Amino acid sequence: MQQRMAKGNLFVGLVAVLAALSSCTPHGDQPQLPEADADFRRGQGLVSKMDYSGAIRSFNKALLTNPNSAPAHLEVAYLYMDHASNPAAAVHHFNRYLEIDPENDQSKVIRQHMDNCKMELAKQFLIAPVIPTVQRELDGLKDEIKRLQTENAELKSEIRRFKDFPPQLEPMPTDEDTGLPPLVPLSPPSPPLQARIETEQSSFIPAALGNPAPRYHEVRNGDYPAKLARVYGLKVNEILSANPGINPRNLKIGTRLRIPETN
Repeated sequence: MQQRMAKGNLFVGLVAVLAALSSCTPHGDQPQLPEADADFRRGQGLVSKMDYSGAIRSFNKALLTNPNSAPAHLEVAYLYMDHASNPAAAVHHFNRYLEIDPENDQSKVIRQHMDNCKMELAKQFLIAPVIPTVQRELDGLKDEIKRLQTENAELKSEIRRFKDFPPQLEPMPTDEDTGLPPLVPLSPPSPPLQARIETEQSSFIPAALGNPAPRYHEVRNGDYPAKLARVYGLKVNEILSANPGINPRNLKIGTRLRIPETN
């Protein structure tokens, strides 16, 4: 009897969590830049000091002041997922971030994080088969894993066949096959012309092959150094070093930032 009541309490708890996550609606306030919020800046500083619980409190205070701060939702979502073992709160804040800023560069990655958090919720409550929606998501993930495994096996088989039997190139047709007169080899250019060709080649090839075009990012509403570092797989100091003179706490919309190449 006690075991049945415990399972019932777990079921009610999970249903309440999922209902809360599905009933989230965006507020009517317009989003504001997070750099103007002292609690947001304090949260960033606490993250750099690895005080994650304090950072969560600061970002939540920032959200009380500005519920539509997409950067604050994103920062606290990662903290709940990576350092607080709270997948339900992480899903909530990831979902709010996508509602506020649906056209962002990280939407695909964030949805994958949400799926992982939902899987973690199912493991914690141990009643995933009881809830049809969670069961369907689990079945879909299993089917996707099977499809990827099959595709991977086919690719490996194709690579093995290619190594065992490399494609044979057809021989070039001879003058007798084509019926055309034989080609007359051209005489080498005169020494002055040859020297000019070599000079032009030496000045062109390094510019074309040795100097790849730099990357730039145009600052948009809601951009800040920590977000850009996460999007481009860099460290914040790398972006700041590549853009001397900028104010990291007040990025102006429309500013072009140089994005250094990753090693």
